[in-house]
Amino acid sequence: MSELDSLAGNALLASITRMALRVLSVKLSTPTLRVAAIGDLSPLSRVAEILTSDSQFPVQLKYFGAESSQYVKSYAEFSPQAFDCVLVIAEDLNAENRLLGQVGLADKTSPQIVRWQKYLRGALGALQIPGPLPTCLNYEKLFALSAALFFAPSSGPVLECGVFQGGTTVFLARLQRELGLSREILAFDTFQGLPAPVKQDFEVPGETYPAGFFGETSLDGVLKLYEQHTVRQDIRVCQGLVGDTLPLALQGKACSFALLDMDQYMGTHQALEIILRNCQSGTLIIVDDTSISGVNRAIEEACAIRPLVRRLITGNFDLLAIT
Repeated sequence: MSELDSLAGNALLASITRMALRVLSVKLSTPTLRVAAIGDLSPLSRVAEILTSDSQFPVQLKYFGAESSQYVKSYAEFSPQAFDCVLVIAEDLNAENRLLGQVGLADKTSPQIVRWQKYLRGALGALQIPGPLPTCLNYEKLFALSAALFFAPSSGPVLECGVFQGGTTVFLARLQRELGLSREILAFDTFQGLPAPVKQDFEVPGETYPAGFFGETSLDGVLKLYEQHTVRQDIRVCQGLVGDTLPLALQGKACSFALLDMDQYMGTHQALEIILRNCQSGTLIIVDDTSISGVNRAIEEACAIRPLVRRLITGNFDLLAIT
């Protein structure tokens, strides 16, 4: 049984939704996320206790429906300004739009509107891949990626710095298709393993990867994987050191989302420096392996240059939000 198969219905639902609320908490920079749920509340009510017991990311969840009851308030009592986001739970786009019209949120951008079924179907659909996917990320991290990609700006490139064998890029491309998005995906790697570490990587003994580590990859192999999963046309591959390739690839474009998984100081430092010169309001950045001292130092230096909202959203996986 795979890890995904072992996640039974409610646990899977809770895990995907919890990660969405965590990402929203960081994006909106709020200590307690105030959430209103409208529509068919039965699926959400099954996992509400799990969502509201997240001690790291507190959530206040209130229900609104056509008729009031012990736990549900009527739409007439709904006050949008009292909430940070609204979960809209309906079977299709038309039903969602009707609900938003009922509560006075048609064509509104605030509070944050979350079309819950679309998000769930996108995250789950992207994982429906035959055979194993060569990625270093577990399902909790993939759910975090799903949420960040969903809530990042709808325009601008999506970046992956540190491709390794290409499985995560396949997931990002499939997720964009499932969500109906067509942002350009730029994939950066040497495809020859890690470059030589620098002095900032040696500050904590035992945390330094040598040159050539993660060398079990090749450009040809990654391109074949993309073709196998029919996403090759969605991805532009940039081979070389990120300090050289990223500025040329962006050419002044403001990026939407970036995943940095480079395990060293210099690549992380250079990528953050370049992204912060080529970002927009709402750009989201996820950095993996943030417990590595060189990676953490690069993030701290970036936060000293430009104020960023930084939170650990799951194990060694930090989200940075540009406000």
